[in-house]
Amino acid sequence: MIALAHETPSKVTGDFIAPSDVLFVTEASPWGKLGYETAAAAFSSIQPIYWSPGMPKPDLSGWHGDWIICFKADLILSRAVLDRAKKGAINLHPSPPKYRGLGGYWWALHNGDKVFGVTIHHMDEQIDHGDIIKTDSFPIWPSDTVESLKHRAAIHSLMLLNETLDTIVSGRPLVPNGAEWGHHLYTARELERAQRAQAGRAISALQTIQGELVGLGEGKGGSSRTDQTANPRLALG
Repeated sequence: MIALAHETPSKVTGDFIAPSDVLFVTEASPWGKLGYETAAAAFSSIQPIYWSPGMPKPDLSGWHGDWIICFKADLILSRAVLDRAKKGAINLHPSPPKYRGLGGYWWALHNGDKVFGVTIHHMDEQIDHGDIIKTDSFPIWPSDTVESLKHRAAIHSLMLLNETLDTIVSGRPLVPNGAEWGHHLYTARELERAQRAQAGRAISALQTIQGELVGLGEGKGGSSRTDQTANPRLALG
């Protein structure tokens, strides 16, 4: 069983990051810490960066090394930083290739997808755009929510990270598999607009149903009420 009881990483970003064999960039969460601990077992010199939106960005001007490994990370790295990784820069994106950018969990449920997945790829200066190395897919269950799908994707991300680390340590190349990214890049602003629109439609539908029930109750000389709970599967992405 994977335990998530340990504290969220609290390493202060914004500091100067010294050279190391591996720069491991991940989110400031228990999943990020598990990803780092997995990678740390494979390399003797590895520098973690735990970063989530709103935190100060690290100073990477002095970093150079062999590998950059990004695991469920939203920190965007410049071309100059990527070029200082002599052997390669890879990213593990916790969504299938069709969902570049943010909010893949929410969009998959919103669109009624039957399958979700995670993607590992070579990085370039564009977001979720470099050559895809491998994907791992799994079915979406009937009662999945954004949170459950996020946790299930994190488990598959860890498994794919472990497999990729085995390839690197063994000296084998990370060969692209020919899979292609979706053309659309999903943004935080687009996700917020879609969530607002859906919430508005849900409220309008509930008000309509409530009005009809009240009307029926009045016609029968009684009263009626309805539960105004929105669909929990799509609560926040």
